[in-house]
Amino acid sequence: MTARPPPASPTELFAPEQWQRIDSLLRQFDSAQSLWLSGYLAASASGKQGEVALPASGAPALTIAYGSETGNCEQLARNLHQQVLELGHSVQLTDLATLKVRQLRKLDTLWLIVSTHGDGDPPITAADFHRDLFAADHLKLGSLHYAVLALGDSTYEHFCQTGIDFDARLAALGARRLAERVDCDVDFETPARQWCEQRLAALPTADRATAPAAVAQDPRADSSSLYSKQRPLRSEVLEQLALSAADRPLGNYHLSLAIEEGSLPLQPGDAVGVFAHNPHTLVAAVLDLARLQGEAGVSIDGRAMSLATALGSARDLAIPTRKLLQSWAAWSGDTDLVTLGEDSKQARSWLKQRHLLDVLRTAPARVPSAQALVDVLRPLQPRLYDVANHVSADSDELELLVKRFNYPLGDREYAGIASHYLCDLAVGDSVRIYPHRNARFALPQVENPVILVGYGTGVAPYRAYLQARAARGDRNPCWLVLGEKSYEEDFLYQLEWQGWLASGLLSHLDPVFADDEPRRSLVSAFLDKADRLQRWIDDGALVYLCGDKAVLERCEEQMQEALRIASGCSRDECATLWQSLVDEQRVRRNLY
Repeated sequence: MTARPPPASPTELFAPEQWQRIDSLLRQFDSAQSLWLSGYLAASASGKQGEVALPASGAPALTIAYGSETGNCEQLARNLHQQVLELGHSVQLTDLATLKVRQLRKLDTLWLIVSTHGDGDPPITAADFHRDLFAADHLKLGSLHYAVLALGDSTYEHFCQTGIDFDARLAALGARRLAERVDCDVDFETPARQWCEQRLAALPTADRATAPAAVAQDPRADSSSLYSKQRPLRSEVLEQLALSAADRPLGNYHLSLAIEEGSLPLQPGDAVGVFAHNPHTLVAAVLDLARLQGEAGVSIDGRAMSLATALGSARDLAIPTRKLLQSWAAWSGDTDLVTLGEDSKQARSWLKQRHLLDVLRTAPARVPSAQALVDVLRPLQPRLYDVANHVSADSDELELLVKRFNYPLGDREYAGIASHYLCDLAVGDSVRIYPHRNARFALPQVENPVILVGYGTGVAPYRAYLQARAARGDRNPCWLVLGEKSYEEDFLYQLEWQGWLASGLLSHLDPVFADDEPRRSLVSAFLDKADRLQRWIDDGALVYLCGDKAVLERCEEQMQEALRIASGCSRDECATLWQSLVDEQRVRRNLY
């Protein structure tokens, strides 16, 4: 009898409504629950219900922990976890968001994969673990063995700082390093793969007869069954609608993209990664300055393509690196550039104020080959955009809210690559996307009151949430505070918010427009209604903040002042109360 091939996706095996319920349930489990369930299901499939193999201690000897901002560290950890299982070893996979510092005393071996967010900050999901680890002065970890893989961006001064911090702190607490830390730049794939291979090679030979059975990865992360960063979906643009006046240079746009029913298991608060393309004018300028032909052949990760294709879709043509600076100095023979490239701190400071084109214009150079140029450029990274509609099991459209973005650099202004790419798409064009689960910002299905604070395009996930509430019939109190510049130009999705307010699905709506009311800000709504804020917090409210980081961080600080006014407590007492809400995960942020 011919064996039936495994299904290509879960929706080939489950009915759409079944898969929606399964995916919704999986999202509620922590790493320990997921591990137990995977073992239980594997045992059930083999006819050995209830015989879930776990070590006598109740915890595997090896733990793989990750702290991830964009999903790269999580994917590396999940892949490594699966490889360890296939070798016959018992292993636990955990997010640093759920790992407690005191649990380190019970671990034998820890493989830690962590990224650095911005200029030296830990990922939001790992921030509490990072803080608690450095506060645990009396923690003794003499029995712990560990290894660290750090991901970062060398254009920042504090490159891979979170990995450096964890490595040094674990050693200071007595833990024993299994191998030297490996620091990876944005082109992390090769050094990360080598680190993983070394970790696997160092494992002792497992007794496969008694080892737990390897189980399939979490369906949400399995690239063989769902679209992923490694296997993106090519989606067609169904609608591109300008939400701002046509003559406004940096307006807001609503995009609708075609998807296959059930293909993207997304919940309100999740995002999609978008693979943008560099504009043709930028590619042409780089080719001209490098004195190269676009038809020249190059290879990237074993894939042959033309130089023009590589520059258009695979290489970052905005952010210059020290590697590029040093190479351009050598190709041009410019002594000032050579001297600059030898000082890492000075080079980083100089590069931070310049676009890639500025570096190429500094001195004429003759690049030896097309491949030489490609090899010194950063990979073009996908950009994450919050999903702006509720994607149910039978949805065939995905909606995004995008603002065209420019940024100043030196004495020039440059276009944001991804935002201009998306805003310039036309109906019928295609774009490559993949789902990105944002567990730390998952919008809830609870009875508690929910306070939503959004600025600009930060309202996108709240639109998805309100649509989901309408579909489910949720009736818990919901308060939306949104901010932008102008009522006439920027009251995004105004009719929808007002419709939900009229139906009772939205309890309160407070828009604030800075240009129309210069003396008011996002927090004004909470200062005006401080008693309501206090009452909702006392009733267990969850607070969500999404949008511009500077605006929302200032709003969060000022919300504590509103609580102080309502409660009469001191500033220190209010700060302590707010921190307790953060610790209880009742304050959730999605800032950029």
